[in-house]
Amino acid sequence: MSGLYRDQLPAVLAADDMFVNFVRIFEDIGTPLYDAATGFPSMFDPHVAPPDLARYLGGWLGLAIDELLPADRRRKVTVAAARYFGTRGTRGALEALLSAVTGGVATVVDPGWVRREGEEAPPSPQDLATVEVILSTRGRVPFDRLEGLLRTELPAWVPFRIVVEDESVVEEEAS
Repeated sequence: MSGLYRDQLPAVLAADDMFVNFVRIFEDIGTPLYDAATGFPSMFDPHVAPPDLARYLGGWLGLAIDELLPADRRRKVTVAAARYFGTRGTRGALEALLSAVTGGVATVVDPGWVRREGEEAPPSPQDLATVEVILSTRGRVPFDRLEGLLRTELPAWVPFRIVVEDESVVEEEAS
């Protein structure tokens, strides 16, 4: 006799074959429900969730995760987006996200500045320095997809330049 409920029966009831078979009916119905309920938290863990659900979880964070990425990289993107959600748009968060997307090393050089109250007004958007994104690899991600990701993560008025170190085309610009 083995089963979730049958193992918990008192000895008197466990000796009755009719009662044991009756309890087995409830086990057959209840075990899948029990397994689903106990496995439910892992459905929201991008490390172990089914691949499509892990990508869907990234959508909850405002990311459109590229379907062309391998499943393990989509998981890493979702994990990075969740980890850095509170600091989204900062240099560190952007580096982590780009590293997860490309599978390489990403370095963001942000020459931006902060002004204190009473200081001169910020420069016009044309005077802002360009954010430079240096990638060790594109990781087979099309350039236009990387550009689209940066357009969603950076403020709209911030110009950026993408430099990919492993390609013959060293520098491409986006305005």
